[in-house]
Amino acid sequence: MKIAKLLDLHGKLTPLSIHDEAAEGLVSGLLSTGRLKRSFHVLEVTNSGSDVYSAGDGLVRLTRYTPGGRITYSVVSHVKILRQFVRWSYYQATKVRLASKSCSLDDAV
Repeated sequence: MKIAKLLDLHGKLTPLSIHDEAAEGLVSGLLSTGRLKRSFHVLEVTNSGSDVYSAGDGLVRLTRYTPGGRITYSVVSHVKILRQFVRWSYYQATKVRLASKSCSLDDAV
């Protein structure tokens, strides 16, 4: 998240812990509590409603908020091999996180 905030030049991202009551309130009706706590999510709130992008798709969506985000997101979301690479990268990072004792969810549950 630190990297995402650093790249968020327009200040549009608000990080929330998945264990925060505010996070559960924001996704109420969109995600179950279990699904919320299983992966990374990008929640976009607009006047017309809310959309949730999870796991690798959330990472793809996050490219919208990086420098050159309109172009970056357009390319990544439309070029299948790039989209698959970003999703694959997310799952590789997840494997590392799950194998790490420092990121264990055992104490949080």
